[in-house]
Amino acid sequence: MKELLSRVSPGLQSRLGEITSLTDAFCREHLDDEYQRLCQKLAVAAAEAGLPLTSGKAAGWAAGVVAAVGFANFLGDPSQSLHMTTEEMARRIGVSAATLHNKLKAIRNGLDIERFDPRFSTRAMTNQNPFTWILMVNGMPMDIRTAPRAAQEEALRRGLIPYVPGDGVPPEENDRTAAAKKPKPSRQTAAKPEKAAISTRVYTLVVALLKGQVTRKFAKKNRSVVRTIQIRGDQTLEDLHEAIFDAFDRFDPHMYEFQMGKGPMDPDGPRYVLPMAAEDDFGPEVLGTVNQTTMDSMDLKVGRQFGYWFDFGDDWYHQIEVEQIDEGPVKGKYPRVVARIGESPPQYPDAET
Repeated sequence: MKELLSRVSPGLQSRLGEITSLTDAFCREHLDDEYQRLCQKLAVAAAEAGLPLTSGKAAGWAAGVVAAVGFANFLGDPSQSLHMTTEEMARRIGVSAATLHNKLKAIRNGLDIERFDPRFSTRAMTNQNPFTWILMVNGMPMDIRTAPRAAQEEALRRGLIPYVPGDGVPPEENDRTAAAKKPKPSRQTAAKPEKAAISTRVYTLVVALLKGQVTRKFAKKNRSVVRTIQIRGDQTLEDLHEAIFDAFDRFDPHMYEFQMGKGPMDPDGPRYVLPMAAEDDFGPEVLGTVNQTTMDSMDLKVGRQFGYWFDFGDDWYHQIEVEQIDEGPVKGKYPRVVARIGESPPQYPDAET
């Protein structure tokens, strides 16, 4: 940890020490040594990226750091041996869920953290992600795990893989995926469409909640829950998901997909999925991945409806309708919420007071 702290200015070292002492204690009690190391690494990366770690309480940033590492590793998935909701995490660290969510959002945006992020993934999660090891060689994809060790070591030297397959995760001083570095463009895990120019098309989408874990009390008070979102044509379904996630005031990330069948909950309809789900050999047709699919590429028309399914356990179903498509100069920040109907239901009904 001393070596990591040496990478930041002396004025931040004391604050980082305060934050990491909290994450260290949390990981020792509730997670493991690998999560502890990854949280230290992420905290330093956040400082190097210029996030305002000195503002607010250290516990809030500590919660955001743990949550960000958990996001990269699907910590909220109950099928894993280590799993925990962000609500549980906030309670155990001693901050509100809202504080954790705000810090998590700031860290994810500041460091561009994604699922399976190679900078902050556990070894088990890295090994589960096939795209970690797929490199382009002479225009053809190759699994580097099948290559001679010399080729693997060269790929490590170039920063194309996190460590030599078969070896353990390298110690910090030999880690080629330093926290402040972004994944290389040749890495398919975080690949996003190249954007030659900002689209001049803006889609206005009406997102209506159809089904979820709502209480009778909430349903009686809120007959409908709708958010109207505008998004540029060059932005992706992943961007749309993030906008919906924020618009409904959710704080605990989960898996999701967009369904393009006959209705918003058509079990046989084609779908756009997360990269990790694209390799599944079961289920309906996969049209593409959310991080690669732009709004313009979907050939949407006014009146088109499609579904958005969030959290495959609690099953939050939404219907999305294309209300308007505008052409012309695009000004301002997108995606953005332009209208709201109804309150946002608590993500977990037990949390409702």
